[in-house]
Amino acid sequence: MRSVLLHQRNFRVLLRALSRPGTRCSLPTDPEGNKRDILRAVLETLLDIEVTFALAAGEGKRLSEQEITGWTHAQAAAPEEADFLIVVGPESGGALERLQRGSPEAPDSGATAIFWMAGDPARNHSHIQVRLSGPGVDPDASGIAVLQGVSARELEAIRRVNADFPCGIDCFFLYPDGGVVGLPRSVVIEEA
Repeated sequence: MRSVLLHQRNFRVLLRALSRPGTRCSLPTDPEGNKRDILRAVLETLLDIEVTFALAAGEGKRLSEQEITGWTHAQAAAPEEADFLIVVGPESGGALERLQRGSPEAPDSGATAIFWMAGDPARNHSHIQVRLSGPGVDPDASGIAVLQGVSARELEAIRRVNADFPCGIDCFFLYPDGGVVGLPRSVVIEEA
């Protein structure tokens, strides 16, 4: 029963993160737990036997497709066929641009990218400030969001992939402290 409640709480936080683009939300965390349990809990919330995933190359070697399948029962696929892309670190190695983007008739069939920002973002990449506009962005705020750990090259790839709205992908950025930032396909990202 505890895991069902945790998945429901996680799902509500993930929806809040997408509905408030660029806002850092907090996932439920266990202060005694393994930091990677946050990633596992999110994957168990979103993935199941009916969806597929791809694991990006590079830093993703610390996580295996077999582990993800064991946690979720989802099956691994090529990025072009995957419903979810799991990226460990600041870049997907080009896999992001190969994801399904949906169609004007079915934009919801676009993939979702989940970035696990497990490293120290201050050590590897600077914090990137971006200006966001679109649905859910607070019109009374400046629209400035800070994305920790993601590379400028990957942010540019997200902009390209989402250039033909309503087609595109949704993105989540997960942090070891339980923070999550969502960027839905509907948001416009510009340099701050």
